[in-house]
Amino acid sequence: MQPFRVGVPDAAFTDRADEVARVLDVMRSGGRLVVYGERRLGKTTLLRRAAARLGREGGVVVYVDAWAAADSGAVFRSILSQLPGGWLRGERVTDLLRALAGMVTLGVSATSGSPVLRLDPGQRRIPDDAVQRLIRALDRAAARAEGPVALVIDEFQKLEDRTGITPAELRGLAQECANLSVILSGSAKGMILGLMAPDAPFYGVPALEVRPIDATHLARWVRSVLVKAGVELSPEGARALVQRAEGVTSYVLELGNQVAADAEGSVEPADVDAAFRAMTLSRAAQYELLWDGLNVHARNLLAALAHGEEALTGQSVRERFGLPASSTVVYHLDQLRKRAFLRPVSEPAIADPFFREWITLRTAPR
Repeated sequence: MQPFRVGVPDAAFTDRADEVARVLDVMRSGGRLVVYGERRLGKTTLLRRAAARLGREGGVVVYVDAWAAADSGAVFRSILSQLPGGWLRGERVTDLLRALAGMVTLGVSATSGSPVLRLDPGQRRIPDDAVQRLIRALDRAAARAEGPVALVIDEFQKLEDRTGITPAELRGLAQECANLSVILSGSAKGMILGLMAPDAPFYGVPALEVRPIDATHLARWVRSVLVKAGVELSPEGARALVQRAEGVTSYVLELGNQVAADAEGSVEPADVDAAFRAMTLSRAAQYELLWDGLNVHARNLLAALAHGEEALTGQSVRERFGLPASSTVVYHLDQLRKRAFLRPVSEPAIADPFFREWITLRTAPR
């Protein structure tokens, strides 16, 4: 039994009405917005929920996941595949083909029989400015659209790695495309705040920070869903569940599903702890692969953090966990943040509470 469906826009979603309304207003009005916050707090679900609402109103949302895209070709194909079929007829498709000359061809879908744009089979590699040209073409097509058109780039901080488009170029492109709403979402909080500082590329762009859902509200809501599903979760058990998952929305939902699967009678905090441990052990093979891919300094740093150490540059901690010199500690912490092992907060903290538990078990003194 899985009462919660993680990552589904219309399921397992609570206490985000204000954020959805803000994003939807920007989508409707042709505005600009930067959405930021830690990973797994529900930013993507928030964006997709707003996109679904706009779609029901007759609008179009083109969604790009820069984190998942391998390169500029993947970003290009993602945008291309989301162009509405109605745009691939008449003057609109002529405009698109002209703007993307040499890169795409007009074909017919083998399954639906509808017109589709595809990468030209003779194109061995797309030009360096292909994504920029496609976004400009999307903007021109949006000028003829009957409803609002929005471009959403999720985890946009990865876009430069994937496509070569710098933040300054992205800001300029967004300003140039007057017919599009442009929403940029990301989880690299420190980097994004830096981009919004005076004299930085995103200075003056409206922003929305997605924070953790209030723990008391989240515990009540989780309990209500589980009770409705026939799980006798006590109020204390609900609070323990949220606390164990550190209030991170997707982890709360995943742990809630585990609690539901294991439930026998009334579920109390001790049962939540057992479910948390079971989830940790079920992911051991995945975590072992992550661990094997780390160098010794990264492993030792994570071990120190998992065991609750805070003064990582202090001599006693460095000696106890075999940590390198202070400057090297700072360097490796930065690398772990960039690879999303650590949360993007000032004090180092392991992002995945199940991974932290696994590290604690693996590195426990024998």
